Amino acid sequence: MNVSIKLSNLYDDFRDPKTIEAYAKLIEKYAKMIDKNIGIMEVCGGHTHTIMKYGLPQLMPKNIHFIHGPGCPVCIMPKERIDHAYILSMQPNVILVTLGDMIKVPGSNGSLQDARANGADVRFVYSPMDVLEIAKTNPTKKVIFFAIGFETTTPMTAALLESVIKQKIDNVLFHINHVTVPEVMTTLMID
Repeated sequence: MNVSIKLSNLYDDFRDPKTIEAYAKLIEKYAKMIDKNIGIMEVCGGHTHTIMKYGLPQLMPKNIHFIHGPGCPVCIMPKERIDHAYILSMQPNVILVTLGDMIKVPGSNGSLQDARANGADVRFVYSPMDVLEIAKTNPTKKVIFFAIGFETTTPMTAALLESVIKQKIDNVLFHINHVTVPEVMTTLMID
């Protein structure tokens, strides 16, 4: 049996109007058994976009609604943090490194892509561990890692920090901007 065909059919089923209508009726049936409102929070702006694009709020019963927030680390990054990274990137003998998502996010002075266009050495990586090679091949420069992300990327930053310490690399600095979800979820659940 060809697995790719099987997966393709699965995706196609969820695009089929009859399947969508059947699921909407099933959700409505079970929602009637619940005597209170249900809020479903999506975390990322990409999720919000998809939910709105496919009209999911209109398919939900009256007692089920979507809550938009808190946003992914890129979406919710305070402008001041982008401003800090921009200013750091413009310093002499600095290489600012971040994950690719952050390159086009605007700050007060522009994005990190704009900083690069203005002469800053701004690089994006797919893995924070790539910072090690950048630092080793540029020993006379300060390599600043602009760390972002939820709990999923925090361990990668910690692994990078551990490697920098173990390898005694002295030209790597960290601008930490990790955010966490559990505190927000705990607050929401208590209220």
